Amino acid sequence: MSEQLAIHGGTPVRTKEFGPSHDFGDDDIAAFAEVVRSGNLAKGPKVAEFERKFAAKQGVKHAVTVNSGTSAMHTCIAAINPDPGDEFIVSAWCDGGSLKGLLFQNCVPVFADIDDTYNMDPKDVEAKITPRTRGIIAVHYFGNPCDMTALADIAQRHKLFLVEDFAQAHFAEHQGQVVGSMGHINAASFGGKHLSGGGGGVVLTNNEVLWERAVLFSDASLPREGGPYGGRPYAHYFLAPQIKMNDMTAAVLLAQLPKVDGYIENKIRAAKNIIEGLEDIDEIVPQEVRPGDRHTY
Repeated sequence: MSEQLAIHGGTPVRTKEFGPSHDFGDDDIAAFAEVVRSGNLAKGPKVAEFERKFAAKQGVKHAVTVNSGTSAMHTCIAAINPDPGDEFIVSAWCDGGSLKGLLFQNCVPVFADIDDTYNMDPKDVEAKITPRTRGIIAVHYFGNPCDMTALADIAQRHKLFLVEDFAQAHFAEHQGQVVGSMGHINAASFGGKHLSGGGGGVVLTNNEVLWERAVLFSDASLPREGGPYGGRPYAHYFLAPQIKMNDMTAAVLLAQLPKVDGYIENKIRAAKNIIEGLEDIDEIVPQEVRPGDRHTY
């Protein structure tokens, strides 16, 4: 190893680029090509199939796919139907996609401090509750689960909505329960995450009313045949964007779904090796992981 750091002109330890984090192979290409050849590139049977399979893997009743994680979070907030000025408590350290839906719906983000998990501190969350608080957004940052036991208790006692943003934490677990299945309505991204389709997002819920509103909001609030509002007069029920997922993205996600557990195990193994290699450097403090939780990095 060179005594001079690579940044200062020394020889790098690694001279080749890292390999791809995902295995996009012939099966993914075939799945994509099948959709293209069908001529049905918009939302269709592949989207419906992916929604069923992803909901089943997450252990929830309903999945509503959209075109991005940011759109998924926006859909969650819109489904709750807050009043202008309602407050949602969110981590002080999060991606802008966790916040934009609040601003689009004229809500106010209130920031709670983080603890050694790098996620929101439940004690500070409770301290930030006011008469205008409508919900809590639990962002599972970098793959590390929030303390959902504490946050669910706070939400229940104060009659608040609990929303999970698990864009960075696919299939992480809090005390044996997969994230994205514990809030009233929850959102994830498929853009370069553990499960990737090059884009896309999803909303998950067990609540029938929230599901119906999420379906409508994702599709310009139009009551399509076969949907929860099918058969009603064809009219816009409320202001909503057109943010549906398409069958091309869904086809790739379906091909990737059986591989995601392997990707996650590779990430966990690599992260543990890195953390062990940094143990003697006091200035680097990795995320604290609660006993019984599963960090998916």
